[in-house]
Amino acid sequence: MKKSTILLVVLLLVLAGCGGQTNSAVKENKKETVQEKTDKKKNKEKTEDNKSEGDTDSAKKSAGIPEIWTATEMPVHLDYARMWEYGAYGETDDPELIAEAVDAIRAIRIGEPTDMCVDDYSDYLTFTFEDGSEVSLSFEEHIWVVDRETRYRVDGLKNLRAILDPLIGEE
Repeated sequence: MKKSTILLVVLLLVLAGCGGQTNSAVKENKKETVQEKTDKKKNKEKTEDNKSEGDTDSAKKSAGIPEIWTATEMPVHLDYARMWEYGAYGETDDPELIAEAVDAIRAIRIGEPTDMCVDDYSDYLTFTFEDGSEVSLSFEEHIWVVDRETRYRVDGLKNLRAILDPLIGEE
């Protein structure tokens, strides 16, 4: 009886040493660990490739440049005011058009900060969400206006304006 008790204790200790897993399960975990290392190496190489291709998103984030669109939910309404040489207004509840506009905003590339102001070439967008909250965006020519004193050059605003043209009857 003592021998079987000792064997049982030894068996339990061996199993506890490998997390209660059998030998084949331990080997499988080692394979996963090797795969995880391989994946990490590939991700690192990919990240380095992106840096070499001029991808500056992480540099911009570390420099304090904010993202234009951070909302996770899709808005249900969009008000658009185009204040160029004249004022033009439009609004929509069309989920497809709103989704297109949001995608275009997400695709806008943010450049360097600027102190340039433009008075006669502005776009104002106000997105309303299901809960009644709003996100407003302002653009002057090719500049994203975060607030009175914070502005960034942007690239890709032309695509957003093309999506919004039908709202104000300009195509």
